[in-house]
Amino acid sequence: PAAAVPVVEAPPVEIAAPKPEIVIDDTSLAELPSLNDSDGFVLEGISALQNGLEAIRLLANDQLARKFVVFVDNISRGEFPQTGLPYRSLTQEMPVENIDDNLFVMDDSAFKRFDQIVDTFVSIDTDAAIILYRSLSPLFQQAYGEIGFRDVNFDDTLRSAINNVLRTDNVEGPFQLVKPSVMFLYADASIENLQDVHKQLIRLGPDNTQKLKAKLRNFSSQL
Repeated sequence: PAAAVPVVEAPPVEIAAPKPEIVIDDTSLAELPSLNDSDGFVLEGISALQNGLEAIRLLANDQLARKFVVFVDNISRGEFPQTGLPYRSLTQEMPVENIDDNLFVMDDSAFKRFDQIVDTFVSIDTDAAIILYRSLSPLFQQAYGEIGFRDVNFDDTLRSAINNVLRTDNVEGPFQLVKPSVMFLYADASIENLQDVHKQLIRLGPDNTQKLKAKLRNFSSQL
C-alpha cells in the first residue's frame, strides 16, 4: 500500500498576554477638580479630618496630589526625596555633639524634631482617612499616569511603600556622623548604605518610628 502522506501542522501561534490597563473612572474624575486646581479640594477634605487643620499647617503649599504621588513612588523604591515633598521641610538642624573636628554624634534630642509631625499624623482617624483617600484616588491615578505609570495601579504602589517602611529593622544608637560636605552622613558604612527610607526612620527615633508603623499598618489593613 502507498505510504500515507504525513500531515504537517502549523506551529501554534504565540499570543502575547495583554498588558493590564488601568482605567480611570471618568465619572468620578468628572466630579473632581482638575489636577492643576485640586489643592483647594484636597485641603478642604483634610480640614474635615480629626486634627486636619493641624495637619494642613505641616503640608506643602501647592500641587499636593502630584507631590504625594511622587513621594509614595519614591518610598516604594526605598528612596527618600529631598525636594518636592508634600509636606514642609524641617527648618531646625540636627543637633549633634562634636567628638573631634571630623566626627560627630547625633544628640538624642534630634528625635524630638519630628514629634509634632508624627503625633499629628497618627492622630488622624484611619477610617476617615481611607474615605478621603478613596475620593481622591482618581486624581492620584491620573497624576501617576503623568509620570509614566499609566499601567500601574497606584494602590499597589502605596501598599509597596507602606511595606517598605514596615520591613525596616530597628537600629540601636548612638549614631556617629561625619560631614564631608553640607549633609551629615553616618560614619558606620553599614548604616549609611541602608535604603534612604530606613535612614530617615532612624532620624525619626525609635518611639516615633514605632507609632508611625502602627498607624501605617492600620491604614494598610483597610486599603
